[in-house]
Amino acid sequence: MKVQFTPEEVHTMLEAVVEEVLGVKLDQKDRASVRRWLVDEMTPGSTGVKVLADKINEQLQQSQDNAAVSSIKKPDWI
Repeated sequence: MKVQFTPEEVHTMLEAVVEEVLGVKLDQKDRASVRRWLVDEMTPGSTGVKVLADKINEQLQQSQDNAAVSSIKKPDWI
Protein backbone atom coordinates (compact mmCIF):
# COMPACT_ATOMS: atom_id res chain seq x y z
CA MET A 1 0.00 0.00 0.00
CA LYS A 2 1.37 3.37 -0.97
CA VAL A 3 0.34 6.55 0.82
CA GLN A 4 1.42 9.94 -0.47
CA PHE A 5 0.54 13.43 0.65
CA THR A 6 0.00 16.27 -1.79
CA PRO A 7 1.72 19.62 -1.20
CA GLU A 8 -1.69 21.05 -0.23
CA GLU A 9 -2.13 18.38 2.45
CA VAL A 10 1.39 18.98 3.73
CA HIS A 11 0.68 22.71 3.87
CA THR A 12 -2.43 22.06 5.94
CA MET A 13 -0.38 19.90 8.35
CA LEU A 14 2.29 22.61 8.49
CA GLU A 15 -0.32 25.23 9.35
CA ALA A 16 -1.60 23.06 12.21
CA VAL A 17 1.92 22.59 13.58
CA VAL A 18 2.71 26.30 13.30
CA GLU A 19 -0.51 27.18 15.13
CA GLU A 20 0.57 24.90 17.98
CA VAL A 21 4.03 26.50 18.01
CA LEU A 22 2.47 29.94 18.13
CA GLY A 23 0.45 28.82 21.15
CA VAL A 24 3.70 28.49 23.10
CA LYS A 25 4.89 31.55 24.96
CA LEU A 26 6.88 33.39 22.32
CA ASP A 27 7.94 36.96 21.96
CA GLN A 28 5.57 38.94 19.75
CA LYS A 29 8.40 39.61 17.28
CA ASP A 30 9.17 35.88 17.03
CA ARG A 31 5.51 35.06 16.53
CA ALA A 32 5.30 37.59 13.71
CA SER A 33 8.41 36.12 12.09
CA VAL A 34 6.96 32.61 12.14
CA ARG A 35 3.65 33.79 10.69
CA ARG A 36 5.45 35.79 7.99
CA TRP A 37 7.56 32.75 7.09
CA LEU A 38 4.43 30.62 6.78
CA VAL A 39 2.52 33.16 4.69
CA ASP A 40 5.37 34.39 2.49
CA GLU A 41 7.60 31.36 1.96
CA MET A 42 5.54 28.27 2.72
CA THR A 43 2.52 28.69 0.44
CA PRO A 44 0.89 25.54 -0.99
CA GLY A 45 2.59 25.91 -4.37
CA SER A 46 6.00 27.01 -3.13
CA THR A 47 9.21 25.08 -3.60
CA GLY A 48 9.64 24.75 0.16
CA VAL A 49 6.31 22.97 0.59
CA LYS A 50 7.00 20.72 -2.40
CA VAL A 51 10.39 19.73 -0.94
CA LEU A 52 8.77 19.14 2.47
CA ALA A 53 6.07 16.99 0.84
CA ASP A 54 8.73 14.95 -0.96
CA LYS A 55 10.66 14.40 2.27
CA ILE A 56 7.55 13.42 4.21
CA ASN A 57 6.47 11.00 1.49
CA GLU A 58 9.97 9.50 1.31
CA GLN A 59 10.11 8.98 5.10
CA LEU A 60 6.59 7.54 5.14
CA GLN A 61 7.47 5.09 2.38
CA GLN A 62 10.66 4.10 4.19
CA SER A 63 8.70 3.48 7.40
CA GLN A 64 6.18 1.34 5.53
CA ASP A 65 8.98 -0.62 3.85
CA ASN A 66 10.70 -1.20 7.18
CA ALA A 67 7.44 -2.35 8.77
CA ALA A 68 6.86 -4.80 5.92
CA VAL A 69 10.35 -6.22 6.27
CA SER A 70 10.04 -6.46 10.04
CA SER A 71 6.83 -8.47 9.86
CA ILE A 72 8.47 -10.91 7.46
CA LYS A 73 11.45 -11.42 9.76
CA LYS A 74 9.45 -11.68 12.96
CA PRO A 75 5.95 -13.15 12.75
CA ASP A 76 3.38 -11.56 15.03
CA TRP A 77 2.45 -14.89 16.64
CA ILE A 78 5.85 -15.25 18.28
